[in-house]
Amino acid sequence: MLGGVAALLGAIVSFADAVPGNLDDAFITLVYGRHLLEHGSLYWNLQDGPLDGFTSLLDLLIKAALLPASDDPLALARDLSLGAHVLGGLAAMALVAACGPRPGSATAVGAGALTGLALALHPAPAHGASFLLESAWFVLLALVAAGLPLVLELGESRRGRGSWSAVLVLLCLVRPEGQGLALLLAGLHAMLGPSAVDRRARWGPLVVVAGGLLAYYAWHALTFAALLPNTFHAKSSSSRWLELQEGWAYVVDFARAHGALGWITVLLPALVCLPLPARSWPTPTARRRHALVSIPALASLTMVVIEGGDTYPGGRFLAVPTALSLLACGHLVVAGARPPRWLGWSALGSLTLLAAVHQLRAFAAAAPGSAISASLDDYACEREAARRLAAVVPGGVVMQTDWQRLKHFEDGLRVIDLHGLNDREIARLPLDGPVRYGKFSHAHALRVAAPVWIYGHRLASDAPMAAVPMAALLRDPATASRFVGYVAPEEVVEAMRRDYLPASIPVCDRFLNLLVRREHAEALARQGVLVGDGEGGRLPAPAAR
Repeated sequence: MLGGVAALLGAIVSFADAVPGNLDDAFITLVYGRHLLEHGSLYWNLQDGPLDGFTSLLDLLIKAALLPASDDPLALARDLSLGAHVLGGLAAMALVAACGPRPGSATAVGAGALTGLALALHPAPAHGASFLLESAWFVLLALVAAGLPLVLELGESRRGRGSWSAVLVLLCLVRPEGQGLALLLAGLHAMLGPSAVDRRARWGPLVVVAGGLLAYYAWHALTFAALLPNTFHAKSSSSRWLELQEGWAYVVDFARAHGALGWITVLLPALVCLPLPARSWPTPTARRRHALVSIPALASLTMVVIEGGDTYPGGRFLAVPTALSLLACGHLVVAGARPPRWLGWSALGSLTLLAAVHQLRAFAAAAPGSAISASLDDYACEREAARRLAAVVPGGVVMQTDWQRLKHFEDGLRVIDLHGLNDREIARLPLDGPVRYGKFSHAHALRVAAPVWIYGHRLASDAPMAAVPMAALLRDPATASRFVGYVAPEEVVEAMRRDYLPASIPVCDRFLNLLVRREHAEALARQGVLVGDGEGGRLPAPAAR
């Protein structure tokens, strides 16, 4: 009981301490969920046809089902992520306490409590949960999928195999990486199962997973006219070697940034596999069960490297490797021989202590931006800015890179996503360099030529961008940092100056900043938008005709 309370409180504290890179992806999922609920189809802009700019079908379906019961969709996403994050720690605790030769013994319960607390306090799962997406569900399902074989003899229980197969199918739907994990788990069960077990009992879960994936990809191809998700294309570089380098750098950077906690975290998936060849295992069953959790732990870390890591620091993509490694440590404690048992105890104890210290430091630093209080109320001024923008946009078309939530606030607008997550054409553009947030390029934005361009990620400022010369806005680092976030590539500066003018919309004692095409400038000025002349002056509003 005390262990459960500690894990519960630890999960809440770590969630409160975590700061997401942004919540735009959470808003993206809510947009797709609303479209599915209201229109029965998945799309971003209705006129662009079916599209899947979301990462997790399972997360989308859960949110779509619950949207009618919530007046605040963002708070709903927050509560779901926090709940799944808490359940992850409790599930790890329960699975370890129930496994081994003496389930429920003092050793099993103690190891379970330590496993659950270490996972609840660890910054990687908390960082993932703070994005209010599918990360916490992924951790929970990965734990249950790897943990059920530790507590059930699946070869002897038809009901247990059925439940496990259902969990594996859900794991396939929660994230693309879950598909590989589900196939690996089912394959290990088939290959490592005792020869005395009926062949259908060993291979049945693998057949279910493979059949489920075939059905999923057939549906995906028929619905979206593509085999792979749009987000895969938007986040993929043309250089596989470059992605491997970035994935390796992501893992190493996490280790360096978090000191001892980080290095133990990234090394543990390999360490928990080391006892597998040892002859000291008490029983073949104990060794087989450990393989079913330790090998997936290492495989999940390998997937992170292969996929190129993450744009945001903080370790959210290391959440599943961390969770499975901790579960493997718990199993070593309750079912392993003495030397591996000490490895399990040492890892659990050190990670619990180091994670607790990390959370205390994060709490003392009190960095702003925690998702624990996320609500649409936080976006009142943005929603008003979106309303004012929607009232004046020529043709209702806006292009942007960092204001995806605009689509949630004003669904009637056609919001072009220049990163490509929600745009089929942009997602498939070839890119040899690193893919950070997507495939945005100034040159392609100029070809799209939308009448309004929400340029950069600053969005708003205390002074109007309309009064800034375009040359300074595009070239001067100080000016660009204040209003945009980055300077423009020199090769597009003259084209941007030729086609666009700076503009601002007053809202909440600040200014929403944008670029407008020159042919629409007078019409927008007539509607009260502050439009600059591109040289630092103000474009006068023409007299009404």
